[in-house]
Amino acid sequence: MNFILHSQFGDTHKAIVNFFENAQLFGFTGTPIFADNVNITNGIKQTTESLFDECLHKYVIVDAIRDENVLRFAVEYVGTYKRKESNNEIDIDVEDIDTKEVMESEIRLGKITDYILAHHNAKTRNREFTAMFCVGSGGNADRLL
Repeated sequence: MNFILHSQFGDTHKAIVNFFENAQLFGFTGTPIFADNVNITNGIKQTTESLFDECLHKYVIVDAIRDENVLRFAVEYVGTYKRKESNNEIDIDVEDIDTKEVMESEIRLGKITDYILAHHNAKTRNREFTAMFCVGSGGNADRLL
């Protein structure tokens, strides 16, 4: 059986497994769920591996580019944090920084929106090319638009 991963969390997965005896489930996903981005459904932490067992094979975007199964594209990152100037600088671990709060702050999201608006024509060669913008959640996308 072939299922989109996110439909497998919660009651859907249980119903399928209970209905089909001896079913073999194969999960295909572009967004695997690991322990660090785990979903909690009905109080249970569920990862891709907990639903489908060990990974049998991975075919990731770099493989698809190499195989020419997708169009080539450029990835550009605009950093939130500045890199250290030298290897002599010391990183100090700061306790209790709320990463989500930093990444989703209105000020940061506003700066991202301003950057996109200011550079869109140049980055897309006066809109000859299209662009894709990825965010952590639909809520963040709504706040940017």
